[in-house]
Amino acid sequence: MIERTFGMIKPDAVAAGKIGAIVQYVEGFNLTPVRLEMKQLTRGQAAGLYAVHAGKDFFDGLVEFTCSGPVVLMAIKGSNAIARYRWVVENVLRPTFGTSVRHNAAHGSDSPDAARAELAIFFPGLAS
Repeated sequence: MIERTFGMIKPDAVAAGKIGAIVQYVEGFNLTPVRLEMKQLTRGQAAGLYAVHAGKDFFDGLVEFTCSGPVVLMAIKGSNAIARYRWVVENVLRPTFGTSVRHNAAHGSDSPDAARAELAIFFPGLAS
């Protein structure tokens, strides 16, 4: 089934000049970035993105890190894109480009509900 999902290249990977390499990996797994946007997130946008973690001890640090520099927001489509992109994030992008648990290079929606909600925040016309 063709799906859309949300992805983000985090400030650490953007600062390290890894945007092109990360997009190549995404495309190499037969996923298509249909929209890319570089943006500096506000605290409110980052808090909305990570609202599921509100109240957890790492929430404030995660929000601050996400706002610490530009990010690249991605709307991605492909067959079973949600699960496949999340697999790429966890098994390829974070191990390859991340430097710590927090500075882990990439974010990917972890469920259909999360994908719809996250796309709605940043790419409202693409949320389905």
